[in-house]
Amino acid sequence: MTVNKYVLKGREVVKFDGDLNAWAEWSCKEENRRIASDIIDEHYVSTVFLGSDHSYGTLKAPIVFETMIFGPDGRTIEGPDGHEYQERCCTYDEAEAMHADACLWVKKRNATHMDDTREYLKTVTKDNK
Repeated sequence: MTVNKYVLKGREVVKFDGDLNAWAEWSCKEENRRIASDIIDEHYVSTVFLGSDHSYGTLKAPIVFETMIFGPDGRTIEGPDGHEYQERCCTYDEAEAMHADACLWVKKRNATHMDDTREYLKTVTKDNK
């Protein structure tokens, strides 16, 4: 099975029909692949252009963008579904929206954790009086 390779021309996903070494050289350059990155409360949100179709040809449009969230230890964090936070999509616009959603999710998650910690600390302090 051949996996199609792609490059970005501006914001457009273009199928790459050239030499595999040329594609590999292009894809090794971070500036060609990085869509967005943010650090939010020690969490790293990263959205990249993958360069190969991660639907493996099963969908009309290739899945070529990915957003992941990493914790302070560098590991991927657990997402709302209980698995590592990883989202994928087909277009540049979707990738930007996906990245924004991931950043918002981290902010909400961290705020919830802070609220839980405050509540816990209130009970511990109350119990120790």
